[in-house]
Amino acid sequence: MDKIAYDGGFVSATRPPSPVSGRTPTAVHAGLATDPLLPSSEETLQLIRRYFYDTGLLFPYIHPPTFFETYHQFKNNAKKVRRTWLGLLNIMLAMAKVTAVSTHAPAETRITESTRYYRQALNLCRGEILRGTTLEVVQYLLLMGQYLQGTQKSVQAWTVHGLAVKAALQLGLHSKDASQAFPPLEREIRKRAWFACVVLDRYTTLYKLSIVVPD
Repeated sequence: MDKIAYDGGFVSATRPPSPVSGRTPTAVHAGLATDPLLPSSEETLQLIRRYFYDTGLLFPYIHPPTFFETYHQFKNNAKKVRRTWLGLLNIMLAMAKVTAVSTHAPAETRITESTRYYRQALNLCRGEILRGTTLEVVQYLLLMGQYLQGTQKSVQAWTVHGLAVKAALQLGLHSKDASQAFPPLEREIRKRAWFACVVLDRYTTLYKLSIVVPD
């Protein structure tokens, strides 16, 4: 019998989870995968953990063990990682930087670094979003929208959030019936991603922006 483990609020068996995305991993352009603007491995892990203890705790639509597993694959062979995952990593680093409070770095430095990761995430996934949608793309767009909202770019955040909701609807994240075809872990991630879509959608009304998620 599989031993049950609790990770980041998720319940999963110890057997490796099925891939969240149905797409085959694609090679990352060498210049992007080894960009010197990425922090050191030690700092990257620190920022990822900070994200999961902060934003990721409030909006747990990214499964920590799966994300860390892909990160280790990235460190072993950067060319095998998905561009969308690398974009998700960069926007995660941007969010961790901009929300950091217990750090000796000046606010201006943190903002500059977070903007750098944000722009890199944008460049990595701009073309991928046009090619189709996956659960990973929805996660990327949700986090991108949260980052933009947190940096007082409400109109841009609303635009990106609209893309996230449309992608989620296209994948059937709002449908329990559609999710039945997936393994338990992925069903849970799909449910949490859709819940984040709804919560963040209602949050936009505070800024007098129209609701995107249909009733």
